[in-house]
Amino acid sequence: MINREKLIASCGFQSDQQLRKSHQQWVEEALHDGGTIRQPEWTESIAVGSEGFVNGVLEKLERRVPGRKIRGGVDHYELREPVGAYSGCSLLSKTELYCEPFEIKQLFVERGAFS
Repeated sequence: MINREKLIASCGFQSDQQLRKSHQQWVEEALHDGGTIRQPEWTESIAVGSEGFVNGVLEKLERRVPGRKIRGGVDHYELREPVGAYSGCSLLSKTELYCEPFEIKQLFVERGAFS
């Protein structure tokens, strides 16, 4: 989630069009210069920004999945999933996902997913 108005103002642009044009140039320069190093704060976070912005996102999402954590960065805050949020939660293997709907329901019943 990005607060585009704040991003535009923070970058010193007057319009979304100016931001888009500059962003395109930045991406092209980064690809040309070999700047394709993965930055986990952007690729592993749900939200990145000011403390107020990240807290707002957390409040909106907290009811769905409790346990998300805010981490303070050098000049920003990050909202992350709890460790292991998606590991071990699947009751089906990859090959079982190709079963017919009735067979999938039966697998869930056999594994105690339905009472």
